Order: sequence, then structure tokens, then C-alpha cells
Amino acid sequence: MTLPSATPTPHVSPRDRDPRHDEGNVVVLRGTITTLPNLRELSSGSVVEATLVTHTLVGGLVVREPVPLVWDPEVSSVALLDRVIVRGRVRQRFFRSGGVTASRTEVVVTEIVPVTRRKTVRISVSRAAAELDRLAGG
Repeated sequence: MTLPSATPTPHVSPRDRDPRHDEGNVVVLRGTITTLPNLRELSSGSVVEATLVTHTLVGGLVVREPVPLVWDPEVSSVALLDRVIVRGRVRQRFFRSGGVTASRTEVVVTEIVPVTRRKTVRISVSRAAAELDRLAGG
């Protein structure tokens, strides 16, 4: 059996794209930074990486769920054990490591706010809700 050859996806400039067909994802997380944020050089440029651990109640048990975060150093700075709200999007990144292709799913941070800054947290969550509304066509 012969598989059909792949056809390239045509490039559509953002100016010509119909915004009613935009797809995207929005994520809002609350948790604790559990690894020291560190600056890493990726092929796409320098980014800060850290791990956020969320706690979820599942069947009466608290489950620790680590979430890898990446962001531009200009977005914000956080420290180990900071309790934060994160707004961003989920992406899967592919890269070569040791001669093989590997992947990593991570949250690309748009905004990161200490939970103690309640007014700023409300604004960030409102922005996420507005973005979801826009994506839903509302």
C-alpha cells in the first residue's frame, strides 16, 4: 500500500486570516514554584524554565501534579516556593537530543502573578476569560 505524499500547508498571513476561525488554548493554574527558575538557551531564544506544582483533589486524595513552565525573562521573575497564578497556553515542543527526536509538553507563560496580589490575580483571570470568550466567538 502506498501512502499519499504530504502536501505543504499553505501560508496564510495574519492579515488575511479570518479571526472567526482562530483556534487556541488558554490555561490558568494556581500552584507553587518547586524548582529554582533557570535561564536556558533554546533554539528559539533564551527562556526561563521552572516547575509549578499544583495540588488537585482526586477521589478524596490530594495529588501533586508537576507542570513545566517556560517564559521570556521579561515577563516576570519568580523565586523558589512562590505561590502563584499562571496564565498562558499549553504547547508541545519537539527537539533533538542524543540523536533522537524528543518532545516536551509545557505551559508557555503569558503572565505569572503572586497569589498575594489579589487585584492583579483577578485582572489576569479576567483576561483569560476574555480570551476564551473571543476564541469561542462571543
